[in-house]
Amino acid sequence: MSSVNLKHMSLITLYTQYLNSNNIPYDIIYVDKYNEMETNTARKTYRFQMTVERDWPIWKKLREYYKFKLYAEKVLKENKYDFIIVWNSFTALIFFNTLILKYKGKYSFNIRDYAKEKNRIIYNMIKKLTSNSAFNTISSEKFKSFLPKEKYITLHSVNKQITKNIIKNETLNEKINPIKITFIGYVRFFNQDIKMIEALKNDSRFLLQYIGEGSQVLKEFAEKNKINNVETYGRFNVEETSDFISNADIINNVYGANTPGLKSAISIKFYYSLYREIPIIVSSGTYMEEVAKEAGNSISVSDENFRNLGDYLYKEYIKINQIEMKNKIYNYLEKVEKNNKRFNEFLEEFLN
Repeated sequence: MSSVNLKHMSLITLYTQYLNSNNIPYDIIYVDKYNEMETNTARKTYRFQMTVERDWPIWKKLREYYKFKLYAEKVLKENKYDFIIVWNSFTALIFFNTLILKYKGKYSFNIRDYAKEKNRIIYNMIKKLTSNSAFNTISSEKFKSFLPKEKYITLHSVNKQITKNIIKNETLNEKINPIKITFIGYVRFFNQDIKMIEALKNDSRFLLQYIGEGSQVLKEFAEKNKINNVETYGRFNVEETSDFISNADIINNVYGANTPGLKSAISIKFYYSLYREIPIIVSSGTYMEEVAKEAGNSISVSDENFRNLGDYLYKEYIKINQIEMKNKIYNYLEKVEKNNKRFNEFLEEFLN
């Protein structure tokens, strides 16, 4: 059960692949903000179509999600499910009473981001949700810094259906012109994106690619300001992800570090960069910087670097030792895959 589209739930494959391989039937209840049918292997799909605009006030957005809540609760009542996989904190908060009162010990709480836990009311609600669940999963160890003291299983956001088709890079030390810096996913931190576009505008050494919902805003900005090294591609199918990644030279994961969420999250783009075996640009002072340094493919960017970003990025890129980076990535991915394998074993034991 989720308050986002299926394409934004990459890690759900850790569950669905297990359920499918063990012939365990399941349904999916989710919000469809794009008015499109998304393929899945569920027994039955409950798709709630919704329109939510970025510039709407919060009360207007919540009104639409309340309609989803009524719809989903009716589905839950009709089907009397044995167990619910709850996707992200916002979904859990929407269905707080239902989960606590009717599904105590019969749901997993999958925490994907910071949900303003500094707010005492939200923190207390999250505390009840985590203490009444069957188990809780997090996508970053750093989330423990703001979450209630409970047991958490750390999962790495690896979607095997995507990563198995990513072509490894073999040309890192060859002269490339331009170097393709690729952002893939939901484009929403426009101030940070525009800051990077302006810092690298019309620098023939680089091509900035923004792929995903919201990129139209950046396309319009580039056209208006006569910036010719920006390329955009709008909403795409999940099946296309590996092709876009396989065409990248550097992954762009610069979000800034001005919120607890940005400081603590591990982006799925990080795993794309590991399987592609290319560097990833990250914001200084974030947990992403820490893990990418450990994996050997980090290019850290601070506000100071933006003053001469083109020269800085080019210098950092060409000095990379490809063999050394690949060895570190290999070692890191070994740990990632062992960890996710342990979760599969836990899931099997739990469901049995």
